[in-house]
Amino acid sequence: MNATLAKLFAAALLVLGLVGYLVWQEFDYQTDLLRAQHQQLIQERQGAWAQEDLDRAAAARAAAQARQAQAEADLVTFLGSPLAAATKNPALDIRQMLTQIATAIAPAGTRVAVTVDRFTEFDVALVLPNSPNLSQLATLAKNFLQNASPYVHGLRFISGNELIAELGGADIDSVTDWKTVSPDYLTGMLRGSSAAGPVEGTGAPTDAVAAGTPDEPESLDPDQARQRTAQKNFNDEYRRHVLHLNELLARLSQAIRLDNLPPNGIPARLAWLDQQTPLLDGEEDFLMNQDGALERALTEQGVDPLVVRILIREATARRQPQIPRITPLFDRIYVYQSRIRQFLQAMADHPGDWTAQPEAGKIQFFTAAARDAYETGGAAVEASARDVKAAMQAWSEAAKSP
Repeated sequence: MNATLAKLFAAALLVLGLVGYLVWQEFDYQTDLLRAQHQQLIQERQGAWAQEDLDRAAAARAAAQARQAQAEADLVTFLGSPLAAATKNPALDIRQMLTQIATAIAPAGTRVAVTVDRFTEFDVALVLPNSPNLSQLATLAKNFLQNASPYVHGLRFISGNELIAELGGADIDSVTDWKTVSPDYLTGMLRGSSAAGPVEGTGAPTDAVAAGTPDEPESLDPDQARQRTAQKNFNDEYRRHVLHLNELLARLSQAIRLDNLPPNGIPARLAWLDQQTPLLDGEEDFLMNQDGALERALTEQGVDPLVVRILIREATARRQPQIPRITPLFDRIYVYQSRIRQFLQAMADHPGDWTAQPEAGKIQFFTAAARDAYETGGAAVEASARDVKAAMQAWSEAAKSP
């Protein structure tokens, strides 16, 4: 009996263990299934969340664009016209302002390109969908320049990949007030441009045009006059500094000559050479800080501070290609100055071993040491002069870059 109970108990335990195992297996299966379902749900939701993020970003961009468009429309409504909005919107830089002015006055489909020559001298090209006659071009030029002339250095009209007319800086500067310029005078200017041949003519110029006597007032708008005067003053100052730098280099190149030395003249020439260092320092300082000079010129003329900031921002952007070129240029100039000093000192170290013959334009040497000093020092100066020329060319090219 006891054996039977034991067997029954063992069988019950076995069944209970089997049931427990099956229950555990089912639980483990359900756990894995729930985990897989949870992961799938997370992945699906992550995809949905990512799409929602994209949708929100796209909606935010669309809303921002809509707000910008509405703000621009409100500005146009407030100021009365797209042209007024272009000229009075403080958020625009000069390039953007000129582009919007040209777009506002030009025929539909016109493409506008604005490039800068130097700081505040902008060239504007209007690529027209059709080729207008001279009268129509004159109207376009007048409408554009009466709003943009203080900044525009050149205006070109292009149609069918052909330059059909243009106004250069001298043409634009010759008119003191574009708001009241004579249409006949402007037509004559366009006819006289080098590219005006293909354009349909509108008749011979009037006597006033032929005589060069346009119907103009005596003064600019006060704001335009102040800006133009400031820009001219800065450009004049810039040219003076560049001219002075060229003069300094020319004088340095003459310092190596021995045939024009007075007796015992090398010490005086060495002293003169040292006096050129602060002058070179002054030119380097100006070229590295042109924005400050432009700001002073504008401020002295009482230009509006907002306009000053815009002009300085444009000047800063324009000068960026030049900055890395200016310091190497002056480094090479200082080396050039040093090589000249070394050459003169080497010749001074051989007194009586050579003599200058100004009439014959040559140097007579009495010792091989003096000749070697002359040739070695002269070769070093010439190599340094080539380095200066290369650095000057690199700076010049950087100053011309758009």
